[in-house]
Amino acid sequence: MLRLLIFSSTVYGQEHLYNYTFFTNSHMGGNYFFSKTSFQSPSFIKNERDRLPVSVKIFHTPGNALKLEYVNGKKGNWTASICRENLRGQDHFKSVQSFAFSVFIASVNTSQKEYPSYQLMKLKVNHFILYRFMVITEICG
Repeated sequence: MLRLLIFSSTVYGQEHLYNYTFFTNSHMGGNYFFSKTSFQSPSFIKNERDRLPVSVKIFHTPGNALKLEYVNGKKGNWTASICRENLRGQDHFKSVQSFAFSVFIASVNTSQKEYPSYQLMKLKVNHFILYRFMVITEICG
């Protein structure tokens, strides 16, 4: 019995390491709570109460996806932001090796110049750190 107590005192618990994700699936339909949209006419971004709508018809993985439907107007502007949901107890993450996402382009007439630009930012004590990354376009059909 004494040996068992001594052995058990040297065993350490290890918390599960989580994947660092921004969006997997929305828990609810309608709009995605952890998003924000804005636009200045004549540009437009489809939104529901200033949030990105959730699509249950077109998605990359089963469940749903965020719908990014927009119009680029001359001298107009639109933005969409997605924030990472902080979940209690998820504070140990696997080392990040890459950032990946899929974009479905519904119109075959859309040129690459019309694609939106993407930025990845991290809030760090009252300022943002901007991460630039390369967009690799893959046409699936």
